[in-house]
Amino acid sequence: GGLQEAWVCTMDMYAEPARFFEVFPGLLAAGRLVLVHGYEDRDREKAISAAFREFVPDTTCFCPYTPPYGTHHSKAFVLFYEDKVRVIIHTANLIDEDLFK
Repeated sequence: GGLQEAWVCTMDMYAEPARFFEVFPGLLAAGRLVLVHGYEDRDREKAISAAFREFVPDTTCFCPYTPPYGTHHSKAFVLFYEDKVRVIIHTANLIDEDLFK
């Protein structure tokens, strides 16, 4: 079955939406996107949310508090399909210099 929903957890979110979906075009098929990111600036959080909604209108963004240093920052995708769930845990930041080393 097709992709129903995608949860993206990247606690150091540097990815810009256009580049994000260029690298991960399959996520455009998600009916719903849940994004957990590391921006603590509320204006920046609102801007990122709006930018992602241009690609996937049903996007929800969360920005939990994270201390500035010494904090594990998780990076994962949880993809919900009609008949399965795929969990992807990764170490790369979602920026070109980490993705294409």
